[in-house]
Amino acid sequence: MDNLGGVIVFVLKYRECVRFYRDKVGLIVLAEKPGLTRFRLGSMYLQIEDSEEFSRSPTANVILRENVPSLSLKQKELSEKGIELEIHDLEWGEIGFVFDPHGNKLEYFREK
Repeated sequence: MDNLGGVIVFVLKYRECVRFYRDKVGLIVLAEKPGLTRFRLGSMYLQIEDSEEFSRSPTANVILRENVPSLSLKQKELSEKGIELEIHDLEWGEIGFVFDPHGNKLEYFREK
């Protein structure tokens, strides 16, 4: 694996979250072990771990953000996979977001 920095998130709905990020969002899987899946998310990794398998409290209130050059292209790409982004156009940028099965917020951001 590259020398990527990353985020580790413990979830209750492990299988659903893995399917969400792999099959719906389309993140590339970097590594898989029982109860653990690591994805590439922009220039870092997102590691999803099964909180029950590792006897850890679920991570709460995580917001993951990926900067994108075009929010409309990301919206079209995800819409084709059945994910509808909620988009907000702010004076400093555009944010589109969706929640994973555990309730973590996945944001896509385009700076103005």
